[in-house]
Amino acid sequence: MFEARGIIIQGDNSNIINLLQSTMKTWKVSKYIDDNFAFHLNFNQVLFSFVKRECNKLVDGCANLALKSSFIWEDISFADIPPSFLLFLKEECDYLRVS
Repeated sequence: MFEARGIIIQGDNSNIINLLQSTMKTWKVSKYIDDNFAFHLNFNQVLFSFVKRECNKLVDGCANLALKSSFIWEDISFADIPPSFLLFLKEECDYLRVS
């Protein structure tokens, strides 16, 4: 992870994605960046992506799960995977019409 050369920042709030993109463009011209956005400088390439919330439930669920508890599973079996993860995965597949 610490050797990553690039990062993809994905979000379902277009205003925030636009703000981050604007900050990067401003920094490239002025060479000044706010401390809150300085993490961008750790990467050679930064990509921003807006995704509708309906298509992003699984990612949101994973992020919330990681905040609340460990997101590491010793074994990939249905007994170890949180039911909410499987539910989000099914909903996303249904939304995308994937079987």
